[in-house]
Amino acid sequence: MNTIYCSGCGNAMMSSMRLCPNCGSKALSPTPPSISPIQGQTPFAPPNSQVTGGNAPAVHGVVPGVRGWLLILCVSLVFLTPLIILGGLAREWNESQQLLDVPNFREALFFETAVYLFFGLYSVFVGVQLWSVKPHAVTNAKRFVIAQAIIAIALPAALAAMLGVSFIDVDGIRSAVHGLIYLAVWYPYLLKSKRVKATYP
Repeated sequence: MNTIYCSGCGNAMMSSMRLCPNCGSKALSPTPPSISPIQGQTPFAPPNSQVTGGNAPAVHGVVPGVRGWLLILCVSLVFLTPLIILGGLAREWNESQQLLDVPNFREALFFETAVYLFFGLYSVFVGVQLWSVKPHAVTNAKRFVIAQAIIAIALPAALAAMLGVSFIDVDGIRSAVHGLIYLAVWYPYLLKSKRVKATYP
């Protein structure tokens, strides 16, 4: 059986193959390439630093890069979350015009707006870091999903306390549930995903 080698990562494969199953490269050669070992990688490990800009550990069988579920998370952080926040705040202000004379309602509305605007900016910051494969991007993303769950639970309770009521409305309960679901989905993904481990230093 004839053997060919990937010029990108040095992976050996059958001569009938036209694409490296290890790194996805189409640059194939009949002789093994001369690749200098990168610290923490074997001589034929995929050169992840060339793809991601960092020194991410090699993960066999996973092509590093922002794609798949990781790309969905980035799009959600940079675009969807800020748009949802702005839409929700616009609706709140529109529906609240007749309630501004209620004691502490104006203060509660401004407090809610400030928290959500800051959180929207934080979402964009974390998403851009992930998309650009920056150092500590995954750590910041984990902090974001934890913070989202905390805000989703604590903010409705804080607003209820400011307004002097002892209950949280349906929107507050829905917000808390969404925050917990977001945490349950994305935190394990960031913790265990092979693509995340292959992409980030």
